[in-house]
Amino acid sequence: MKFCRSVLLDAHPHIQGHRIQNILLNTISTLYIFRTEIMLNFEFLILVLVVSLSAFFLALYLYFTRNFKFWQKLGVPYVTPTPFVGNLKQCAFQNVNIGKHLQQIYEQHSDKPCVGLFSFDKPILLICDLELVKNILVKNFQ
Repeated sequence: MKFCRSVLLDAHPHIQGHRIQNILLNTISTLYIFRTEIMLNFEFLILVLVVSLSAFFLALYLYFTRNFKFWQKLGVPYVTPTPFVGNLKQCAFQNVNIGKHLQQIYEQHSDKPCVGLFSFDKPILLICDLELVKNILVKNFQ
């Protein structure tokens, strides 16, 4: 501080000592304000990032669950789906193959003629009644 003061006094002899202190205090306060602005900008950036990611995942959730009322609207019994994967969660994570998983669902709902499922967000109808399968594959094939 003394070195800066002597250099400034040598360069500008008409500048008083209190003026130098004011200049230094203004410089320090400007640096503090600049640092505070950077912190505010960083906090704002974090806030924008969190809000953007939340909006993205909300939009993704709404997109993947938009058809989940399909079977309910038609009055068909259905298995309650999981967001993003539908009823194929175990298959998507490769815990069970698709054949075994559909067989488990068939055995759970064998008393119903058909049951609704979801492959991610697409509705699928699993026919459980043998007579209904014959009608679909033979008589109503066209």
